[in-house]
Amino acid sequence: MTTLGQALALGTMNYPDPRQASTTLPKALEALAPYVVQASSLQDVTESTAPKVMSCLTEGLMVAGTYYASALYKANETKVRRKEAEAIASLDKFPDWCLANNAKGTADMRSAFVNMDKEVMELSLEEGYLQALVEQLSSIKMAITMALSSTRSIAYGYRDSSSVSGGKMF
Repeated sequence: MTTLGQALALGTMNYPDPRQASTTLPKALEALAPYVVQASSLQDVTESTAPKVMSCLTEGLMVAGTYYASALYKANETKVRRKEAEAIASLDKFPDWCLANNAKGTADMRSAFVNMDKEVMELSLEEGYLQALVEQLSSIKMAITMALSSTRSIAYGYRDSSSVSGGKMF
């Protein structure tokens, strides 16, 4: 993992490409661990160390945002694939199954058949996993954002009131 200073010296930060989510997402939580640790150990931050911590947390927020976008992209892609698999199961596989089993296809039977299709079930599980990952990454982003706000308060000696009209509170 590169530090912000190293990345700026190189001229680019190495963020995962959302279109390569299947290879980058398994590493997401591991890659974000140092930033989460930093965000949870603000009791050691002083006015002199705050700028370095803010730099680290800013990088963590950008990385978390990129992983969040990747997970969201992959979740939406999986949802489309699941819906396609449901349509194939409903319109192609179910009529063939009815003919092979000499059964009259009802709407309830079709729905049950689609829900029991192996590909539909696998894609549903993958979609659920990705939605959970999106929620977890969203929580990590929020924790880092709150830590960044607290660190800013330590560095500049005032409460971050960016959400309060009128600017500084003190």
